[in-house]
Amino acid sequence: MSEACRIDYLGHAGVRLVGGEGEERRTLLFDPFYQPGSFGGKRCETRLTKPLAPLQEALIADALFVSHAHADHFDEEFFFRFYEAAVARGESEKVRAFLPPEVCDWVNTRASQRPGCEALSVGATYELGSFRVKALDNRGLDVHGRVSRFCFLVTNSEGRSILVTGDNHYPPEGAPCELDTLIIWPFKQPLERFAERVRPRVIMLFHGDHFSPGDFFCNVNWPEARELTREIFPEANIITPED
Repeated sequence: MSEACRIDYLGHAGVRLVGGEGEERRTLLFDPFYQPGSFGGKRCETRLTKPLAPLQEALIADALFVSHAHADHFDEEFFFRFYEAAVARGESEKVRAFLPPEVCDWVNTRASQRPGCEALSVGATYELGSFRVKALDNRGLDVHGRVSRFCFLVTNSEGRSILVTGDNHYPPEGAPCELDTLIIWPFKQPLERFAERVRPRVIMLFHGDHFSPGDFFCNVNWPEARELTREIFPEANIITPED
């Protein structure tokens, strides 16, 4: 992306986009995750990798997008601290949160004060300064039959495109063939599926922080992940969290 749009890796599956000039400038968060571990239920994980961006810095943003309800993508504590930080800045009426319907339901039953929350819907486009964010289907339904997993196609006023995939294993309907940046986890099958459909100029790998015991897709060896991705996308510029 150009200097008019910056992509920051926050850690694990979290990214931040900053772009636009003057009144159009916005900061968007996607799946920020700052918890030290426990994933709820019977799963208990200890996070070994520290987030790359300081928490207090990450809280300063205009909008927050959550791809799905997994605890390493929807950080409940971060969500409410995001709103508290906006209140402290006097911007509580400006910040927005875009959440899967089941997450929106959860928030509505647990908080009387929260950012303006909007339930995501497939194909909906959200205008935020110079950014346009389109919600795409990520092949998952909640108990009410609503789409519960999303990925996000982000474009800016220059026509640049970024696909933030969340936990997506398949290229979503509506994603363009030509992409400036594909943000994806370095798992062979999803990479191969995406290679059949999209041609990104840049691939940013994520979702690989180290956890113990690591009973989900994490603990990535980044040099090996780069080589795997290069085999599948030989023409793309590949970026890892270690770069």
